[in-house]
Amino acid sequence: MQSVYQHLISLLFVFSSLHVDQLTEGCSCALSHPQDAFCNSEIVIRAKVVGKKLLRDGPFGTMRYTVKQMKMYKGFDKVQHVQHIYTSASESSCGVKFDINKYQYLITGRVYNDKVYTGLCNFNEQWDRLSLAQKKGINHRYQLGCSCR
Repeated sequence: MQSVYQHLISLLFVFSSLHVDQLTEGCSCALSHPQDAFCNSEIVIRAKVVGKKLLRDGPFGTMRYTVKQMKMYKGFDKVQHVQHIYTSASESSCGVKFDINKYQYLITGRVYNDKVYTGLCNFNEQWDRLSLAQKKGINHRYQLGCSCR
């Protein structure tokens, strides 16, 4: 009986010495107001997602969504017209899943090497699910309040 306890204690020691962050990965984001998301993003567009392709780069891959840009609200100085949105292929790595040829989305993100990246921590929502006040804010008011903290 004593050897069983010693074995269990040894196993407990081994598991407790492992780095938990190496065992699990996950995406967690703090909720933010849509205006904060707007102001903290380099690019904000309304677009319909018309295609997707899995790129085999990195540990989980990258999903490249092809979009038909309807309107750009922010980011004119970064990129002229958005054709592709990049995100992690894995939701556990904060990747976003968009439906193809179904909805228009408000998409926020960052620009790196002339590519637009977004993730679960950005504000990405179906356009029809936004309230009238949010749509007005995106169209007019949010930009005006970005310098106010």
